[in-house]
Amino acid sequence: NAILDSMTSQIVVLDRDGCVVSANAAWRSFAKQGDTDAWYGAGCGEARFGRSFFEVCQSTTSVSKEIALEVTDRVGRVLKGTLPVYTFEHKSAMPHHQAVKIIVEGRATHFDPVIIDLLIDVVDEFQEIAASNGEQ
Repeated sequence: NAILDSMTSQIVVLDRDGCVVSANAAWRSFAKQGDTDAWYGAGCGEARFGRSFFEVCQSTTSVSKEIALEVTDRVGRVLKGTLPVYTFEHKSAMPHHQAVKIIVEGRATHFDPVIIDLLIDVVDEFQEIAASNGEQ
């Protein structure tokens, strides 16, 4: 575990049936910060070890069904030996203010200035809607 914990990438170890047998510190740390439904919950604590990674992926609502299906398919193929390796980088959600900043900075270079001006006019409404739905 010390070697896995020294790695900054989030790593989970599965047995040949796809059950979680270990997870490194980066994986466990992310799981504790995230959605309890997230597939990272499959290996977030000792009580979760032994849980099927496939069942967690297939029942999650924290990512799209397409992504969950891709991950379960590819991991299943690795476990069967038909795919030599598979890696997946799950992008964390970006805070609203950071996304707005990037979009505004790209005004007239990457994004239509008229559309960006309209976005700026209603950006507070997006925040209100998010807050009313329990999002940040």
